Amino acid sequence: MRITPRTQFRHAGELPPRFDSKDPRGDAFAESQVVVDLRECEFVRAGAVFWCLVYPLLAKLRGSECRLLVPTNTGVCIYLKSMGLFRVLQNSGIEADDRGIYSKKDSQLVLPLTRFDTESEVEELTNETYESLQRSGLGSANLYPLVSEVFAELAVNAVEYADSPIGAYGFVQFYEFEVGRRFVCGIADSGIGIRRSLVKNPELRERVFYDWDAIELASRERVRRYLQKVCKQSGGVPSL
Repeated sequence: MRITPRTQFRHAGELPPRFDSKDPRGDAFAESQVVVDLRECEFVRAGAVFWCLVYPLLAKLRGSECRLLVPTNTGVCIYLKSMGLFRVLQNSGIEADDRGIYSKKDSQLVLPLTRFDTESEVEELTNETYESLQRSGLGSANLYPLVSEVFAELAVNAVEYADSPIGAYGFVQFYEFEVGRRFVCGIADSGIGIRRSLVKNPELRERVFYDWDAIELASRERVRRYLQKVCKQSGGVPSL
C-alpha cells in the first residue's frame, strides 16, 4: 500500500478517503507493505508530521514492512530532519532515506520529537523544555512557564489515558504565523481515543455515546479543573 498525501499536507484528514479503512489499530489491517510517499510535498504541518510518525510505527507493529519516501523539496526535508522525524523512524527499524540532507539546527525548535512513556519522563522533558525556552530568547519570557505547563498537561494525559502501544511523542516549537507569533506544543499517541477512555468510568459511560460527546465532555472537565486550580491560587471563585 502506497499513501501519497497532497502537496500541502496539514493533517491526516486530508488523505484520500480510500485510506479511511486502513487503520493499523483495526483487526482488519493486513498490509504487508506500507509506503508513505512525501516526495511531492511542499508543505508539511506539525499534525501531518505526527501522522508520518505514528502511522508507520503502528503498521510496523502489525508486521508491515514500512518505508518513508522523503520530500524532494529540500526545505521541507530539512525541516522534517530537524524535527527528528527521520531519526525516530530509523531507530524504530523503518526505512527513511533522508537523501543525505545536512542537519540544520532550527533555532525555533524548543524540543524535537521525543518519546515518553512515564510521568517521570514527562517531568524531565518539561524541565528540559523550560530550560531550553530560557536559553532561546524566543517570544515573551512570561510565557515560558505557561508553555511548559501546557506541554506537561498534554503529555501526562497521554501517559495516563492513551493506552498507546508505541508510547507517546511530543515536541515544542516557536512559529511565525501570519496572525502573529505562537508557541506550539504537540503530543501524539496511538491510543484508544477519548470516548473509549471515558467509558471506562462507569459514571461517564452513559454520557458519551459519540466521539463529539466525549470531546466536549473531556474539554469541559479539563477546563473546569484548570479554572479551579487557577482560582484556588488567586482566591477567586470559579464558574463555568
